Amino acid sequence: MHDPGMSFIAGPGAGNITYHEISVHDFASEKTSKILLHIVELDSIGAGEYTVKQSNCKGNLDGPAANHIFCRIWDSKNETYKYYCSLENSGIISITRYDLENRIISGEFSCLAVNSVDPNDIIEITEGRFDIKWDNLPSNFP
Repeated sequence: MHDPGMSFIAGPGAGNITYHEISVHDFASEKTSKILLHIVELDSIGAGEYTVKQSNCKGNLDGPAANHIFCRIWDSKNETYKYYCSLENSGIISITRYDLENRIISGEFSCLAVNSVDPNDIIEITEGRFDIKWDNLPSNFP
């Protein structure tokens, strides 16, 4: 299966879209990192601020039905991936532009995220941003 590096998907399907996800993989590194932003009711609300809720480090229908962020980071010291799940009310996904006609989404994000196996390991994600023209991505958007 081909991994496009970045995707912007809607789910659960056309006509009944309840969430969108922006997923980005870091293919510049040998051990790829990943970040996923799950945004609920984007089509209904559009541009605005979305409060980040608790994540279970899963996407699509396996993730919580709330705005959340999670990431996978390679820990070279322990030679394993660490998964960090956003904490309840710990940040914002700010959609500054949502333009269906021109197929553009832009925004910024930040949050606190906890290691999925070590509750004492918390990171802060700051100054995240995206500007996506989803016509340039693989056709996986309805």
